[in-house]
Amino acid sequence: LNVSFPPMTRAEFAPIYAFSVKQKGQYETFTYVPPTISTTRGDSGETPVIDGTVSVGSTSAYVDGLTVSTSNILRSGDFIKFSDHDKVYMVTADMSSDDSGDATLQFHPSAVQAIISDATVSVASVPFKVSFQDDVREFGTNYSNLYSYEIALIEVV
Repeated sequence: LNVSFPPMTRAEFAPIYAFSVKQKGQYETFTYVPPTISTTRGDSGETPVIDGTVSVGSTSAYVDGLTVSTSNILRSGDFIKFSDHDKVYMVTADMSSDDSGDATLQFHPSAVQAIISDATVSVASVPFKVSFQDDVREFGTNYSNLYSYEIALIEVV
């Protein structure tokens, strides 16, 4: 994830830069919810629940507990997180529920660990566990004393 901040005053920039210094480069991890992709394009009011254990390497899961016969609960490109995982996954096909409130959830990459039955699926404000991609911290200022700052983050699982 590449994060670019808009031009900032010193008062706005100082706490952000202090936080980045505190992270000790790549050493520390933190949670980040990307503002532009954190919400589903589907129905964020749903709380899907895994129906049956999902094996390592699987790219789909059965879910239940959904509103019956609802289209596009999740949309391809949405991000999700299982309650028993640190890994964030991307939905690869639109998900709609049937007349029993069940659906098949397709995701990528394949499950890095087994997903337990009854695990919930976070579909809104999905938090990424990240660290800085490298140890270098740079910033710039311009003639108007505004600061520019960009950071590269990498997901930690």
